[in-house]
Amino acid sequence: MHYNWEQEVEKANKIFTVAKEGAGEDKGDIGAEISATGSIDDVCIRIRMNIDPFYLRVDNPDENRANADLGEEDRRLPKSDFGDYCPVTYVNSGFMQKGNPEMEVTVFGKTYTFAGEKEMEEFKFNPTKFMIVKNGAASLPLAPPAPKVMVLGVKGAGITTQINNICSKYKLESLNLKEAFLQKLADMKQERRRRRLLNRGFRPPLPADEETGEVPPDPEINDDPEDFDKEANEREAFRSVFDKNKGLVIDGTWNGFPEETV
Repeated sequence: MHYNWEQEVEKANKIFTVAKEGAGEDKGDIGAEISATGSIDDVCIRIRMNIDPFYLRVDNPDENRANADLGEEDRRLPKSDFGDYCPVTYVNSGFMQKGNPEMEVTVFGKTYTFAGEKEMEEFKFNPTKFMIVKNGAASLPLAPPAPKVMVLGVKGAGITTQINNICSKYKLESLNLKEAFLQKLADMKQERRRRRLLNRGFRPPLPADEETGEVPPDPEINDDPEDFDKEANEREAFRSVFDKNKGLVIDGTWNGFPEETV
């Protein structure tokens, strides 16, 4: 069935016009343009922020002082329940990471600091997610996350034996960091290839090599774009190999680490 976008937009505009006329000028402004891209939850949050005056949001920075504006003789502004730690990193990843004092917002007069701009924007979009009493394994007041201990040593030092002993005594799980990290990078690379293939759509495969009979790799699918941020990808992979809900004893030996990791 063919979908006529222009016709649907015209219908929506007519309905919107009738609604405005029915409300009348004395009812105040009516109508707001809201992006419908993203997940259902994202769209619902945008709608609520436009129509619900009591929906939780960060304080207006023009009406609040920031710690950066205070002199040394002034008292610091009240901190949130997360103290100096980034609420977004803690709730999402289970790590207690110090916030950057330059990345700060206030809610109900309390200050929240963030590990980076990305975390700050995520908090500002939906503060409720990071302020409820309980969210999965994250709860307020803060409790230390499950222990994650890394064991290092030269080859032949008995690292594996020691890790197994610690895990057995304290009922923890082990993690080979090198293997888990490389596997995660490979999985992420395969997912990017799959996404590029789906976005491009069907296309006949490249002709096979006359001598070997093998189909050459397709650089448009196999290779990442020039603006691909390798370091950011590796940071994401590194953090994602740790289960935030589990205590882990980590084998941090990195012998023979390959140069090409993505």
